[in-house]
Amino acid sequence: MKIDSANGYALGWGVATLTRNGRNERALGHHGSNGINQADVIILPESGLRIMVVTNVGGSRGADVVSRTKLRIVDLMQTRKTPLP
Repeated sequence: MKIDSANGYALGWGVATLTRNGRNERALGHHGSNGINQADVIILPESGLRIMVVTNVGGSRGADVVSRTKLRIVDLMQTRKTPLP
């Protein structure tokens, strides 16, 4: 994820520009953990995408899994052939 100089923070949410698949899009994101579980959410308003990934694996391993999974879902949705309903 490339974050531009206009990135910010809004009530616990990160605000950035996500650059994937040749597209730049405003992204809102939040990641959290209680040490046992991990959750990662991203909202891409222009694409109409809202993705949340959770796992019951804690620590850096769980954080890596939810982050990679979230970005893989973004890739799949941005390159889909049919529009979202």
